[in-house]
Amino acid sequence: MTLTRAAVNEYWGCVWMKVPFCVTLWGRRPADRALTQMLSSAAKSNESDWRSPQFDALLAQARVELDESKRQQIYFECQQMVADESGMSCFVIATTLTAIPPTYGE
Repeated sequence: MTLTRAAVNEYWGCVWMKVPFCVTLWGRRPADRALTQMLSSAAKSNESDWRSPQFDALLAQARVELDESKRQQIYFECQQMVADESGMSCFVIATTLTAIPPTYGE
């Protein structure tokens, strides 16, 4: 296998979602946003091109579930489907901490 590094000004237009395999850093997002933006059938940025009506239905169900533990279980099921069925490869999960200094004088 040969790795090719693309120039920053070429990646999004010439590489991303145009080659068989590419790497993207999505950063931390809440579960629904991450799953919807990266893996739902309607997502414009569905890098793996995986589509599942069952997954989409679970996402929709999670969005309207008011019980936090039930909603968490639904998102777990979604993530299990991604692990078992999709073409997404998650090579790292980074832990980040953001600190914002207080604004003085307010």
